[in-house]
Amino acid sequence: MTDTMIIGMISVVGGLIAIISPILRLNTNIAKLTTIVEQLEKLVSEKTDELSKRITTHGLEIDQLRLDVSAHDIRIKNLEDKNK
Repeated sequence: MTDTMIIGMISVVGGLIAIISPILRLNTNIAKLTTIVEQLEKLVSEKTDELSKRITTHGLEIDQLRLDVSAHDIRIKNLEDKNK
């Protein structure tokens, strides 16, 4: 082997390392990001389900309160009519 071939091979190896190392770091960062996004999706899904249940419960409570208010309005009106 001549000196030129050795220098050429070292240059090729150095170039490959310069190209491959950022690609490997990028791949690692993409894997981390994917894991974080999956965890975030799970958390959002859990919280959304929890909030949906709470909203449904509160809606039922509001409906019951409206019925109670209507019943109280009728009772008050009946009491006012008796007092006249």
